[in-house]
Amino acid sequence: MFDVGDDDLEKFGSMCALPSKAIIPDPTAAEYTIYDGYCLCDPTSPTSSSWYSWCTPPSTFPSQINLSPINVSAVVVNFVLADEGKSAGDASAVPICEIKETDDDTDTITYTGFSTSYSDSTSSRTLSYHNVILPNLSPRTSYTYRVSVPGHSNSSEWTQFKSLYSTGPTNVAMYADMGLFGELDSTNVINLPRHNMGNVLSDLSNNEIDFIVHSGDHAYEFEVAGGQRGDGYMDAYSDVLTKAPWLPGWGNHEYLEMDRGNRLANITGGLIEGMRQSNEMVNRMQYSIDIGLIHIVQLDMSPYWCNFDGCETVDSCGFPDMWTSKSGTDEESYDFESYRNGLIEFLKEDLEGVDRTKTPWVVVSTHFPFYDYSGDAVKDERSLEPDLGATGKHVPKSTADELVPSKNLAIADIEPLLKEHGVDIYFCGHAHNYQSTWPMYNNTIVQENFLNPQAPIHVLSGAAGVPEWEELAETKPEWGREGFAVASYSRVKMPNATHLFFEQVGNDDGKILDEWVIVKE
Repeated sequence: MFDVGDDDLEKFGSMCALPSKAIIPDPTAAEYTIYDGYCLCDPTSPTSSSWYSWCTPPSTFPSQINLSPINVSAVVVNFVLADEGKSAGDASAVPICEIKETDDDTDTITYTGFSTSYSDSTSSRTLSYHNVILPNLSPRTSYTYRVSVPGHSNSSEWTQFKSLYSTGPTNVAMYADMGLFGELDSTNVINLPRHNMGNVLSDLSNNEIDFIVHSGDHAYEFEVAGGQRGDGYMDAYSDVLTKAPWLPGWGNHEYLEMDRGNRLANITGGLIEGMRQSNEMVNRMQYSIDIGLIHIVQLDMSPYWCNFDGCETVDSCGFPDMWTSKSGTDEESYDFESYRNGLIEFLKEDLEGVDRTKTPWVVVSTHFPFYDYSGDAVKDERSLEPDLGATGKHVPKSTADELVPSKNLAIADIEPLLKEHGVDIYFCGHAHNYQSTWPMYNNTIVQENFLNPQAPIHVLSGAAGVPEWEELAETKPEWGREGFAVASYSRVKMPNATHLFFEQVGNDDGKILDEWVIVKE
């Protein structure tokens, strides 16, 4: 490990977010060296504001590779080339993916894909996101694959992943608020990761999980150092995401510090494009999928919490082309009511279409909690009261004593649908801690057990890799079942239609910190 002295504490600390295997400049040598650690800033700078391009490999190699499931028999692989803006980042180039069953080393299939360009507003570079859809996958089968852009890059390393499935036991890791933060131990050595990547990789190896649901807030934040922190996050995260397909969601940081969401929109571009081929209501803010025994809905509810940069109207928030009711491509057609009606319509039709004989478990994932007893949340709801007039204005809260925040509008719109359609879990983050409730509805406990629940259970899991934790209020509300401010993530295991096992796992040692079981008779 890299030893850090007292004079270096301004240079190294818990506010860095870099790959676990970073190439860093050695201040005493002309050559670059390899550092195998969790968190490191530029050692030649007194602050963490200066970052080197070692967040990504050389420009001729694909990086930031990640998989997302379009359905149980198809995934999309998404990647960029490092030195974008040069020939390697040409969006007109055609990406390819070579794939073969791991047990059959001879029958390799090559698929071609498509690319999109994204200009990073915080720097002069242009990123080209390359997407290749891999169809016709057999269930629960190990595949080996690599990607490239012929004529512009070398191939990535051969990597293995296991395909998903439509039946049988189903295991998923779920969390929100994920960065790559670490901290110094008592000897000033950077070896205390706050993120959960090592545990998730172990979970994959041990068949504890098969895929990942991320409920928003990535990297903290993508735009730092002209986007290089985001590069480091996605490149380090690719250790996991090349092996486990993920379903990424949106949080407030995707708009505040992610170029108003445009960068995540390009990361998920292939996922959404693939899903839209079978469901025109899918857009960058709302999608769903059946995997094994679970139906998962991913919603972006950020407009209800439109408190970004102090904007007083939704229209002045500067959100680009993704908040329309249908296509998510026409910026001029956006208004809050279009978004709101589109989201409600999508969720209603989606939940009405769930076949509980095939997917007996239903989880709705979004970033923002309906119920939260973090200390800050109790003092000030950190949101806005809506004035839903013709202008769609949102009026900021005037005092911390007002207890009717704008999230009450979201609750009024969404919570009845959750109860009506028997949603099992409402999963979220935003607050940097863990909280779980008893089955509840309309701010009231329905029952103090998990036997045949008559209302959704609310789970907040927002400390997967954040720079700081939020302590809970001193007085726990009646509906608060369990909670703690510890770096952790969730595992959900569904062996059958009658039992769902929930585990909250600590990032530091992988121990189970809380567990409960839903039983349906």
